[in-house]
Amino acid sequence: MTKLKFLAPVIFFFLTIPNIQAEAELTMGVVLFPPDVTIDEKTKECVGSAITATRDLLLEFGVKVHVVCAPPQRIIRLLQNKQIDFTISVKSDEILSKHVVYSEIPFRKVRVNLYIHNELKQFTTISAVRGFEYQGYRKKFSQEGMEFIDLPNTVSAIQFFLKGRSEALISYESPFKAYMDSNHLAMPTTGSITPLLDIDAYYSVAKRSPHRNKLLQVFRDYATKHQAQFFLPAWQQKNTLRKTDEF
Repeated sequence: MTKLKFLAPVIFFFLTIPNIQAEAELTMGVVLFPPDVTIDEKTKECVGSAITATRDLLLEFGVKVHVVCAPPQRIIRLLQNKQIDFTISVKSDEILSKHVVYSEIPFRKVRVNLYIHNELKQFTTISAVRGFEYQGYRKKFSQEGMEFIDLPNTVSAIQFFLKGRSEALISYESPFKAYMDSNHLAMPTTGSITPLLDIDAYYSVAKRSPHRNKLLQVFRDYATKHQAQFFLPAWQQKNTLRKTDEF
């Protein structure tokens, strides 16, 4: 009996370890955004520099990350329902801003461009990603009488435009460039690209996440430790130095 009394707390301790670890794993929501977030053709899971950098960054502070890949509108619902703890986004999204707290320094800088077929001076249809506000340009173009054709993600919006099914495309520059490069395509010489704005994207932590304060503190500590002004470039530089040291 004495032996059993002694073993009981030990058995209980080991049984509870998986639960503790599961609670410590945070969930990150991402949208398809090449090359930062792409789909692995074999596993069909989302991969990319944004995911790798975030996992590496948080693991430095003992935090593990589970990733959920979904369209923008679903990401917002998951944040509201406490099913994901954080994502990466710009501050222009009015709906998202109601539900998140942003990291003090940006994750990276992004550029929004307007792509037009055949140098059209007038256009009426624009392909875009459903749920993206593009720092007010969706509202601006809508008020000017343009019709938005919304697609689930950046890749489908780009494909829709390139097939000539819309006269224009509003898109972040890096996904468009990544798609064109990976498919060995070039913008037609008769087309035009107009830069609209440069904007910062931030880690966006759910206000309802029970790990909100912990996450924000980790982001602050990482920025201070590595003297980072942007998370992704700081991680890329750190990773490059690490590879150089290996040789």
